[in-house]
Amino acid sequence: MIHNAKVIKGNQLGREIGFPTINLSLDKLNMDISYGVYAAYVFIGSKKMLAAMHYGPKKSVDNIVSLEFHILNFDDFSLSLDSLDFEVLDFIRSLLKFSSLKDLQKQIKLDLLQIRSLYE
Repeated sequence: MIHNAKVIKGNQLGREIGFPTINLSLDKLNMDISYGVYAAYVFIGSKKMLAAMHYGPKKSVDNIVSLEFHILNFDDFSLSLDSLDFEVLDFIRSLLKFSSLKDLQKQIKLDLLQIRSLYE
């Protein structure tokens, strides 16, 4: 099922740690999935791109529930998007609290390897 949500400004932490994300508003978004990290597709224009999706509280940062996507093999996060279409593919893991940003970076790298092994 393809969902659509409004793009919002995040706190830029993903960019700081090497994994920039596109953040989406949860308003009026009805997803019947558990919190976690997922493989997903995002659609920008006519392109379908593989992404890692985080849905739920950012346990290692501020515990605020977010929906954000890191698009694999993509580096133009300066795009000006009003909304984003996306499709959730597979559950990758539950959310974890990390003791350091370095530990978070290591786990994100593992998540991306797993997503690539499933879809590339």
